[in-house]
Amino acid sequence: MASFNWHDSYSIGNTEVDTQHKRLIVIINELYEANRNRTGQAVIENTLNKLVDYTNYHFSKEEEMFTAYNYPGKENHTELHNDFKEKLEKLKEKADYNDPAVITDTLNFLMDWLVDHIIGADKDFGIYMKRVEL
Repeated sequence: MASFNWHDSYSIGNTEVDTQHKRLIVIINELYEANRNRTGQAVIENTLNKLVDYTNYHFSKEEEMFTAYNYPGKENHTELHNDFKEKLEKLKEKADYNDPAVITDTLNFLMDWLVDHIIGADKDFGIYMKRVEL
């Protein structure tokens, strides 16, 4: 497993959202580094709490933008956010029990979900924002 790197192909064309996505990648890479250095169990709870906090912030900002732009995909996109938050809470529950596989499971899930979400739902929103520029 390699660290998670930002690629320009992840850009949705909105500086605020792209910056927030990059911050999520930084947090994911903190978990990756902890796992690589075999300090993962010692820092996983802190990192997951940081990820939950920042994810909630990021999603709330996106959802405010959905409203501001009158985005027709708001409900579906918000449901994707809610599903992610539920999965993240389940991963935190596993971390509380020091499941040794939780770091790898968490990293794989986070990397896959974020890339899929950015290049799918978020890109669609980026295209919509460009069409209706406020």
